[in-house]
Amino acid sequence: MRTGLHVIYDAAHAFGVTYKGRHLVSCGDLSVLSFHATKLFSTIEGGAVISGAEIQRNRVNLLKNFGIADEETVVGPGINGKMNEFQAAFGLMQLGLVEQEIQDRAAIAALYRSGLGNITGITAFED
Repeated sequence: MRTGLHVIYDAAHAFGVTYKGRHLVSCGDLSVLSFHATKLFSTIEGGAVISGAEIQRNRVNLLKNFGIADEETVVGPGINGKMNEFQAAFGLMQLGLVEQEIQDRAAIAALYRSGLGNITGITAFED
């Protein structure tokens, strides 16, 4: 962190995605995933915040639980940002499909690159 600034990475579409052997969710100090129905991995709605720093994870955990630290301590404002049991069960059912979904989407991307690659003014990037 040369500048003292933290990077919050929008990883909404990056569940399970790697680049040069590195998971994209490790690119920021905090990475935010979306589990909306249109994403690669879905719990119908919701998402996750990923951080390698324990202090940041603890802060997010407080915020998503109404700011409540324990049965007697409220440390600040928060929201009800917890996933319900139905969404969690739906997500667990999806986990086994993630690799196939990544392969399917890679095949579709290859079709786009093949079809658009020779059109002037369009640059199709490789993985």
